Amino acid sequence: MSRSFCDVLGEIDAGRLVEELTEKLTDVVEAVQALQRLVSGAPIHLRVLGTVHPPVMIDVGEVPKETI
Repeated sequence: MSRSFCDVLGEIDAGRLVEELTEKLTDVVEAVQALQRLVSGAPIHLRVLGTVHPPVMIDVGEVPKETI
């Protein structure tokens, strides 16, 4: 027997859905900001953490005050 759209909607935990969407959007915003810093000349920081995969962490630094 098929369920109605309203039945499916009734099963959605709206609070959890909002939390998950907010978390994903925050990740997207942070990625866009990092790309903007890269385009503006910010350095890339590569940290070697060990030998377990992945052994490195990559971060984007601050935009230089003066770009050439």
